[in-house]
Amino acid sequence: MKVRVRGIYSTALTKLLLDHGFHITQSTQIIRERLNINPDIDTPDIDIKDTADKQGIIVEAKNEHLNAFLDVISEELPNPIIYVSKVTANAIYKGIVEQQTFHGSIVKLGKDDGILVGEKLEEGKEILVRVVDPGLRKDITLTTNITIPGKYAILIPENSIKISRKIKNSDTRQMLFVLGKAIKPKNWGILWRTAAATREPKELIEEVKQLEKKAEEILKRAEKEKAPILLYEGERIAHIKIPYETKRTLDEIRSKVTPTIPNHHFYKSLSSNFALVVDLAEKIISKNPDMKKEVTEQVRETVLQKYPKVGEIIEIEHIKLNGKRLHLTPGKIIEKTTNPLTLKLIRKFRGGGTYDALNIPIEEGDYGITEITQGSWYMKTSYYNEERELKGEYYNISTGIEIHPQKVTYIDLAIDIVKWPNNDVKVVDKEELEEAYKKGIITEKYYQEILKNVEILEEKIKSNIES
Repeated sequence: MKVRVRGIYSTALTKLLLDHGFHITQSTQIIRERLNINPDIDTPDIDIKDTADKQGIIVEAKNEHLNAFLDVISEELPNPIIYVSKVTANAIYKGIVEQQTFHGSIVKLGKDDGILVGEKLEEGKEILVRVVDPGLRKDITLTTNITIPGKYAILIPENSIKISRKIKNSDTRQMLFVLGKAIKPKNWGILWRTAAATREPKELIEEVKQLEKKAEEILKRAEKEKAPILLYEGERIAHIKIPYETKRTLDEIRSKVTPTIPNHHFYKSLSSNFALVVDLAEKIISKNPDMKKEVTEQVRETVLQKYPKVGEIIEIEHIKLNGKRLHLTPGKIIEKTTNPLTLKLIRKFRGGGTYDALNIPIEEGDYGITEITQGSWYMKTSYYNEERELKGEYYNISTGIEIHPQKVTYIDLAIDIVKWPNNDVKVVDKEELEEAYKKGIITEKYYQEILKNVEILEEKIKSNIES
């Protein structure tokens, strides 16, 4: 299996995958030098890149290849949070228009529905569509522009020849353009992929013939088969969240290849400015290994200078297991220590509603004291009324908490512990955690670890009451 890896996690992931027998393709020169990889620009079976917020990776592959990758991630990395798309990207369906919406048409694909944006079609109409976005946590997006992908070429629904921008050599580009014009199937165009640059014309001609045959088979099936039906299976998409503890493990893997400071991936995920600081620090360490401790501390101090001070406000980003982002009542920092980075916040609430799981009314004048430590797997909030009387305690169980310069962020694991003023203690919402495990969002190993940690924390809370 050939894998292309891009982004801030590329060195660590490449090392991990090489150790498990995967072949790396289209790697950068610096990665090839670090890991002694031979140049290869073949089309990957598995494509990996950063998510936009740098807090995880997006993986695109056929089912069998994706499963092989997820097996490695689940076994070797602690606590990845995994979301896999319901349908595959670039899959081709013969669907049925169910209804029109403000944005376009809803098309029935089988068990799932997709939206054809910008096209309002007659209800009941059968239509050929391709999946553009497989809808991990939002609508499945469709198009009527059908493409047929291969390793070196993609048939496209237009009368043109296109060439990957990554092919720079002008002679190669000219050869591919002329060849494409000569062999282009009727009613199709060709997009030459990067890997086409290293292949003989005979091999490219053969693949285009195979793609033309595949296209004919898909179109013939579309004429015969009753909608809704899947005509071509595309690539499965997975979004893998990389929480704090997983970043730390990737640091360790990376350090086996090249000088790596502690919290390398955490700093890199914060901003491009911090990424530059990390790169400079590791360049210094590579030439002066005895300076690692000093340089690491300087980086840490540089980052901490950007954090809010006592008396300032910090946001709390609460990410649900279904991917939904909530912003909790922000807090004013009343205490702060830096080793480890720990914040104590006061958060003031408006009256109305009840405290989650405690089932105690939120009253005007109530406030909470929230204690947060970098990397901790839970966050404790003690709720008080206006007279400073304790109303209850809430222990929010999560992935390792990350304290960023602008916000506190974590992925909520649903299960929590609550404690009332009468010293009753209860574990709540275990069913939501179990549901996420059944869906494959969290691994079995992580599921069992969470349950064990919750049990230990529950006993600790109870023993503190007794003492």
